[in-house]
Amino acid sequence: MTNGGNMVRPVWLLDTTLSTLRLTRHFDLVAGMRNALNWQYDDPVDLSVDQIRRNGRTFYVKFIFSVDE
Repeated sequence: MTNGGNMVRPVWLLDTTLSTLRLTRHFDLVAGMRNALNWQYDDPVDLSVDQIRRNGRTFYVKFIFSVDE
């Protein structure tokens, strides 16, 4: 329930992440998806606004480079 008394619906979110361990000597990779089922939902907040619409399905990729010492 928001500060203004509005109800926000509960949702179950499905996130997934894949990562490598020593893909190469200097590189690793992390990739994933958030909100895989693409639910549309709001988060209650206690600011000048009552609720905030959250993102739908999003993807991300992270490249990790390391230098051996």
